[in-house]
Amino acid sequence: MTTKETTMTSTAITLDKGAHDGPDDGMCLLEAVSFVRGETFTDHPKCVSPVLAEFGRNLNDVLPDDTRQQLVPFIPLLPGTAGDGLDETRGYLALDWLIRVYTPTWLELARSFG
Repeated sequence: MTTKETTMTSTAITLDKGAHDGPDDGMCLLEAVSFVRGETFTDHPKCVSPVLAEFGRNLNDVLPDDTRQQLVPFIPLLPGTAGDGLDETRGYLALDWLIRVYTPTWLELARSFG
């Protein structure tokens, strides 16, 4: 972890919903990663696994403001995951989570309309 990453993640940063033009406008989880890594400011940093980035962008945007702040400790953990060979496993883990979390809710909702 670089000094910039340590400083950035150890100070009080606030993650915001959505995309931003620059760090002065706010940052979502992935924009914060690109910023601390010195990449071009984007929510698609090259240093992060595409699977983790997609999951992170979606999770960042659906969480309430207060809960979203619990993602801050993940900022220094995401860089270096791109191209590490673990995306297939990550994809299956995300699919498993999606099925276990959302299918029961969807079935309950469908039952109420049946």
